[in-house]
Order: sequence, then structure tokens, then C-alpha cells
Amino acid sequence: MLNLPPKRWKKARLEPQGQGAYVLTFLTPLRDRAEFKAILREDIEMCLDEGDRVTRANWEERSLTLEIADYKAFRRRLVYVNILLEDPAAT
Repeated sequence: MLNLPPKRWKKARLEPQGQGAYVLTFLTPLRDRAEFKAILREDIEMCLDEGDRVTRANWEERSLTLEIADYKAFRRRLVYVNILLEDPAAT
């Protein structure tokens, strides 16, 4: 049986901005704008619930502004798409 190569883990920070808004900033270096867009399309959008949305994507800052209703569920889903969040207590 063949196995697909594992996706590499991406480290990020998720910071609350108030009233269900969060900024997700990638700490792991990303190769280019195309990789950033692919992560947004293939990983982040899969983690969003109905009604959640990406309100801003900024390649230069490697960040996304999100509106999320269920923060804990969103954090759990990120693990399934190989995004590891930095522990807020570590900063």
C-alpha cells in the first residue's frame, strides 16, 4: 500500500480582536503568495463553520482576519489541517 507524504506542519498564532474577530498569523515561513492562497483555500476555509468567514487576507503580514462564532471548535479543526497554534501563555 502506498502512503501519501505527510503535509508539513505550519505554526501560527491566533489572537482575539473582540466580538468574534481573530487574527491568524503564520509563524512558519511560507514560500510564496501561491502557498498562502492554497492554505487559505484548502485548509482554513475547511475549518470554518457556516456563518464564519475570512474578512481579510494579507500576504505581506502572513495573516488572516477571521470572524468565528465557535473559537474552541475552530482551534480543534486546525490540528486536522496541520496547523499548530502557538501557546498564548508562552508569549
